Amino acid sequence: MSHKENDGFIVTDKVLIDNIEICDLIKFEEGKVFLYHVKKGLGRDLRVLANQVINASRLVFNAVNEEDASILKLYYKRISDKYFSGNDLSYKNGSNQNNLSESRFITILKESEIVFVFSYSSIKTNLITEEFIETNSRVAKLSFIYCVRDMLRGNNQFLIERIKES
Repeated sequence: MSHKENDGFIVTDKVLIDNIEICDLIKFEEGKVFLYHVKKGLGRDLRVLANQVINASRLVFNAVNEEDASILKLYYKRISDKYFSGNDLSYKNGSNQNNLSESRFITILKESEIVFVFSYSSIKTNLITEEFIETNSRVAKLSFIYCVRDMLRGNNQFLIERIKES
């Protein structure tokens, strides 16, 4: 599923800073920036997803608190080079296309509430908590528990979202 045409999304999949993927998708809403980390299912990828969220949250914390914004400038450049041919980032907002300069991107990230979204696809219809309990890998479950603990300790906004597979 491509999010390029969905309101507010910028694709950032496989854009790395210090070998850390900050997120797969960025979604902009009034006063909030959602950083989506997306995987298919909860098996082995649960552990990868949990570590990705923790590492990204630490990097983003440092990035938004830097005076010179060097991490955010580099991140912007890498997204621009990979997905926008070196041009300004842009995202759809209703029928409009919003351009996002480097300085505006930095300002939004520094001034908005950042929400990390742990997102996975599944065909299941039971409660998300039940689905996590059903996961066979103890290591994956433990990684997820540590992820939740670390995100809450760091006062990070954190959501879990299941994407329904058809």
